[in-house]
Amino acid sequence: MRSEAGGRVGGWAGSLLLAAVVGCDGTTRLPASPPGSRDSAGIAIVESAAPKFGTGEGRRVAELPTIDLPGAPGGYIGEAITAARLSDGRIVVADGRPPVIRYISAEGKWLYDVGSAADGKEALGSIFHLAVGAGDTVAVYDLAMRRALLIAPNGTLAGVIPVPESLVPAGANGFLPHGLAPDGRYLLQRDEIAVPFRGRAGEILSDSTTLFWFTRRGALADSSGRLLAGEIFGFPVQVGKPEAFLAPLARPFGGALHVAAGPSLVWYGEATRWEFIGLDGRGRVARIIRLSRDAEPLTPAFRDTFVARFQARHTGRGTGVVQQQFAAGIATAPFPDTLPAFTDFFFARDSALWVQHAGLLEGLPGDATLDWTVIAADGTWLQEIRVPAGFRPTDAGKDWVLGIWRDDSGSAHVRLYPLVGG
Repeated sequence: MRSEAGGRVGGWAGSLLLAAVVGCDGTTRLPASPPGSRDSAGIAIVESAAPKFGTGEGRRVAELPTIDLPGAPGGYIGEAITAARLSDGRIVVADGRPPVIRYISAEGKWLYDVGSAADGKEALGSIFHLAVGAGDTVAVYDLAMRRALLIAPNGTLAGVIPVPESLVPAGANGFLPHGLAPDGRYLLQRDEIAVPFRGRAGEILSDSTTLFWFTRRGALADSSGRLLAGEIFGFPVQVGKPEAFLAPLARPFGGALHVAAGPSLVWYGEATRWEFIGLDGRGRVARIIRLSRDAEPLTPAFRDTFVARFQARHTGRGTGVVQQQFAAGIATAPFPDTLPAFTDFFFARDSALWVQHAGLLEGLPGDATLDWTVIAADGTWLQEIRVPAGFRPTDAGKDWVLGIWRDDSGSAHVRLYPLVGG
């Protein structure tokens, strides 16, 4: 299971993600193979042509939640960023205002906080990512402090994984977190932002990246090969200088790397197609899951809706200079002809893979991102599930789904819904 806070790393979530300008010649590319087969290297491949359960079959989200934890001003949660559920039913909430990890009972009652100012040197400066590993160990990445805190099930500090500046190689800006690997090591993606953009204004380039397994002492251990991180383009902005500055921005709806730790492998997908690749603890490809699905076209009407929503969210007070300028010129961005295959994915407590469809991210009625594909632990395409409007799943089990729901005022609630049906 993996939950993210503070934005979706590598995805197009409306945040102006800066990315590396690195050639993709060394990135991993895997050819198509027959379903249920193994390639010449012995990699297990599972392909599905259709879901096991058709429309109206399988599980569905109940109409009403069993737990609804409102945010401020009506509740004790300031700004819920993400949430996860422990094996005993307790809920762990990443609260961004102020940054703190809140432990909630299985019945929805507040228990205690971890990482508050009262915790002294263990206090959180920020919350960028939250994950739950083996034995209900909670890992929270503090980007401001460049470290991951490991929290035991009883709320005590189990360890600190530092990411000192000395470990950042030349040409890289740092590391982006992806939680705990199956063996307990911490997963970090090297961020190789090149500023300013190395191409021309409007030019599209691919960038690549590497995943690293960090020991509990903060030492670099194993790594993956070069992976496609995403597509970027140069956007001219004015930052107080006479000449325009070329900012490297994520291409709207371009391919992007998504990573999640499963029960035995670390999985990634580039969203260029419905393919998920499992890596072992040494970064080697061990398994591949593929679904036979066609790409969805990115129509002019869809693009116009996205532009209007983006501009509405990134104008006015509190909006950065780059965001304001990009909002004004976003209609000129190099949109692709098709949507990415998916927006994000995470592993549920029952080892099923939940994959969010691509589309508009606000979660309004009719948005495709309310649709999720569920893939069984053995790689079988199980079914499609639609979640309630405004709800973003962050964790799930066999008969429940947990996530963040926003009411009409924009206040974030933590909600737990039952999954009902076959």
